[in-house]
Amino acid sequence: MENKNTLIVIIIMCLISLRLSAQAPSWQVNENEFEYTMTMVAFLNVNATKLSDTNDMIGAFVGNECRGVANLIYAASTDNYFAYLTVFSNSTSENVTFKIYDSNNNTITIADQTFPFEINKHYGSIESDFGISKPTPRYFKKNVLTCDTSKGAIMVMFEQDNVSLTLEKDNQILTADTSKEKAQFENLEMGTYVLKINDSFQKTITIELEN
Repeated sequence: MENKNTLIVIIIMCLISLRLSAQAPSWQVNENEFEYTMTMVAFLNVNATKLSDTNDMIGAFVGNECRGVANLIYAASTDNYFAYLTVFSNSTSENVTFKIYDSNNNTITIADQTFPFEINKHYGSIESDFGISKPTPRYFKKNVLTCDTSKGAIMVMFEQDNVSLTLEKDNQILTADTSKEKAQFENLEMGTYVLKINDSFQKTITIELEN
């Protein structure tokens, strides 16, 4: 009886393993069929969490056709994970969309970003904040407040509520209430700020004087 139970457990574990493996994407592209390339170095972010597993993947698509695929690679110099993606095409009139595979949650997410294919175009680096994500925050900046011509403001809109949102400049950290999927920072000095969501998604924003 014990041997039978052990066999059942082994079978169940094998079935679970096969099911999980079957859900992983089988994105492939035949590079020899294409003449032109476009490249990017990007972090991947899903639900305000930066992905950090070498099994995580990004796929580039034109329609339903895969035009590029890459796993995350660890960059020790910045202590971050990036996808080094090459996108292939024979035309300059195509729009490229992206899908993100999160291996820890075994999910595929359609990213917000869409780019026109441009021959030899390159996006991002391990030093930049270029990313492919879902959802992606939208921000609006006002370089000059009507009440004070030396101050500015930034409004951030995000599809998720109750996220941790900070704005950083010169070791100064500002926080905002995000319970309503919208936050606003006011009375900002001129200069460059780093917007962070959940200490993960980040974007550099510059407040400057308007002419």
